Amino acid sequence: MYFNNIIAIMYGVEEAVFIQNLYYWLKKNKSNKINYHDGRYWTYNTAESWAELFPFWSSRKIQRLADKLRKKNAILTGHYHKDTRNRTLWYSLSDELFAICEMAYGIQAEENETEC
Repeated sequence: MYFNNIIAIMYGVEEAVFIQNLYYWLKKNKSNKINYHDGRYWTYNTAESWAELFPFWSSRKIQRLADKLRKKNAILTGHYHKDTRNRTLWYSLSDELFAICEMAYGIQAEENETEC
C-alpha cells in the first residue's frame, strides 16, 4: 500500500491509505463503465470485506475511518443495490478530493514512468 503525502497531511495517514484504495476502485469502475449513479462512479464493500483487504485494520476501525472522512466531506456514501434489503455501503470521493487524487496520483504515475 502507498499513499500521497498531500492527502495524508490533509486527512491523516490511515485515511490517505483508504482514500488511495477508493480512488483505485473508482478509476477501475470508470474505465469499465460500471457503478455509475447520480453523476459519479462508486465502489462498494462491507467493512468486513475491507478488513480482508486491510488485515491490519478491524472492520470497526474501517467504519471509523469512513465516518471521519464522510464528516469531513471527503467521501460520499450511498445505497445503490437493486435489492433494497442489501445495506452494503457504496463509496465515492468528493469532487474536490477526486481532483486532488487525479493530480497527485497522475504526477506519481508520470514520475514512475520517467524512473524506469
